This record gives sequence, C-alpha cells and structure tokens, in this order.
Amino acid sequence: MTAGTVLILIVVGILGVVLGWLVPILFKSERPYGLVGDILVCAFVSVVLALIEDVWLLPALGFEKGWIKTMLAIGDPLGFGLVCLWLMRKIKG
Repeated sequence: MTAGTVLILIVVGILGVVLGWLVPILFKSERPYGLVGDILVCAFVSVVLALIEDVWLLPALGFEKGWIKTMLAIGDPLGFGLVCLWLMRKIKG
C-alpha cells in the first residue's frame, strides 16, 4: 500500500464518520440503529470501498494517478456510504 492510498483511506474514514453523524439532518429521519450504528456503517463501507477502488478498480479502468483518481477514490465511497445508510432506514422503517 502506498502513502497516497493510506492518506485516501484516512480522509475517507474521517469523512465517513462525519457523514454518519450528520445523516439525520440530510435524510430528516431517526437513527434506527443509533449514532454508533450510523457512524460505523458509513465509515466501514466507505473505507472498504475506497480501498477496493484505489488499489484494484480505478487502475483497471486506466486511472493510474492524478487528481481524477483521487477524487473518484474519495467521492464514490462516501456516496455509497450514504446509500447504505438510506437502505438501513428503509429496511428498519
């Protein structure tokens, strides 16, 4: 793992925690599994998907380096983390 990958994982993990904390404001909903559940799901899903994208998926698509690869490796996992939190609310509710 390169230093860039580690930095991306740290940034995505921190942003995942913040999004997990702010999600009731975004979705105007209650936390079905509590604050810890929201934070853990969003951070875990975001970090795992960021690792998969940065190490395997984006290089296979031709994004070896550059700012586009960095933005894709940060943005896509956070969006998927929000989708997972939305699904949690639909399943529980």
